[in-house]
Amino acid sequence: MTTTFRAHSAADLLSAIPTMAGYTPRDSIVILPFAGSSSVGLFRFDLPHIGPQQFAASALGIVCRLEEATGMIVVLYADSVDATPNSNPFAPVTEALRLTADACGIEVGDVITVARNGWFSEVDNVVHSHREIGDPPDVGAPKPKASQSSGTRLPRIDADRMRTIRAQVTALEREHGSESPREIVERLGDVHAIFEAAVEAQRGTVEDDAVLLWLVARPSLRDVAMSQWCHGISAGAKTLEFQLDWLDGSPNPPEDLFLMGEGPAPDPDRLRAALRRVRQLAASASGRDRAAPLACAAWLSWALGMSTHAASYAQKALRAQPRHGLAQIVASICANGHLPLWAFPAENRRST
Repeated sequence: MTTTFRAHSAADLLSAIPTMAGYTPRDSIVILPFAGSSSVGLFRFDLPHIGPQQFAASALGIVCRLEEATGMIVVLYADSVDATPNSNPFAPVTEALRLTADACGIEVGDVITVARNGWFSEVDNVVHSHREIGDPPDVGAPKPKASQSSGTRLPRIDADRMRTIRAQVTALEREHGSESPREIVERLGDVHAIFEAAVEAQRGTVEDDAVLLWLVARPSLRDVAMSQWCHGISAGAKTLEFQLDWLDGSPNPPEDLFLMGEGPAPDPDRLRAALRRVRQLAASASGRDRAAPLACAAWLSWALGMSTHAASYAQKALRAQPRHGLAQIVASICANGHLPLWAFPAENRRST
């Protein structure tokens, strides 16, 4: 169901953004694309550490993928910086956004800066008190999180459970670590049932978690799990067939590179369930063993449109295992502002 917000002023819009985003943006640039008078999305970016023109080109490259976008509003959040209309350290960035949008045929309706000392809009150029921004509207949605980074702390796991899972993973690696993916699949019988249980159960048994943790540490089988978590058992089976053929030297290239955000949109409920489970796995693991579930959490977060969470999980994975492939990929695509194709509504999507 689509929730409609009616903003009659800049203050109304600022009060609605946390509910629209699900969090209160901090040290961010938020772009709201519009088709006529209706918003068709919300994109958040970290305050740029690159040149204004480079940032503007990257940001508008994303906005322009929405075919119906005819205008946009820019909101800049700078929590630790004072700014006024006549002394705005972010003016080069907002001006670059305006010029780039104009070159793309997108009208910038307003640029609003929310700074430490207050907020102001280019419409009236008056510094207003933060008190003029009301509470987020109550539309029955969950209460917005404190910031875009909220929610990445791993869950607490019972110490005995954690020790048992770690011991079982160590035993699995000792006894079966030299097996090929094909041998693992043949020995386990039905890996798809194992992966499916991860999205069907709120929490697995100790044995379930140990096996799943051990499996996602193997890239070829992890990709099977991710594909299945996106689109179901048939997709997982297709990916497994490709992976085993590829390892045997006779690849059948997949039609879509789903790990890079191509193809049909995944089922978000399945992604959220899988994210919950891999977060539990990461909390149960230690050292290098944490890298694989954290990398899975990074990709699942990115697939759900939570790039800030994705980048956080990817960095945690790289601290556990500095050269982890999937974590490096997710860190790179987040740093470059790349979004999955399914993040854009099909009816509004501009082909590239």
